[in-house]
Amino acid sequence: MKQIVWLVFMASFHTLLFAKSHFVLYNPNGLIVDKSQDFVQKLSSELKQKTGFSLYVVAVDAIGETSKEERSLWKKSFLDSLASPYGVIFFFKESRKIDIVMNPDLGIDRGEIISRFMVPILTQDKEMNSSKISAAILNGYAQLADEIASHFGVVLEENLIVDRSGVQDYVHYLVYVMLGIMFGLLGLIYVTRNKR
Repeated sequence: MKQIVWLVFMASFHTLLFAKSHFVLYNPNGLIVDKSQDFVQKLSSELKQKTGFSLYVVAVDAIGETSKEERSLWKKSFLDSLASPYGVIFFFKESRKIDIVMNPDLGIDRGEIISRFMVPILTQDKEMNSSKISAAILNGYAQLADEIASHFGVVLEENLIVDRSGVQDYVHYLVYVMLGIMFGLLGLIYVTRNKR
């Protein structure tokens, strides 16, 4: 319990010290690599400038106890020092947990962002290194920032994800059409060979 209290104190101190200028609130184990931190800083600065919404990241290896209550207490130490509106992506490596907290909610499906944009990268193989963690966090972060910007009716120029035109749907339909043509040709070849 003493370890949790100490971590909460250090997290609170760090948040108070850097919350105004840094959007990676806590990354003591270097789980988010420098290049990804730079991207988060740049994108969050643009998001805050255009919408007033602050989007943060907290990534930690372990916090001692891994119960849901302990994680909630630990997260609260960060959230209590933030001014609304804000969003925070929390990543706990040891317990393999990701959480997105937003205030206000904005109606964004946070579970889908985690399951669709973060978890697939983390589960590609068993190794959980900083590069993979950074990529997963960055992917979810970029999508979340894009959805927040859309909510406020603005476009983020610095964002990596640009999926505003239904391009994914177009690609899916194109693949289906190509498969249909291929099976059609195979069927035609089969029929013409059997007629001979």
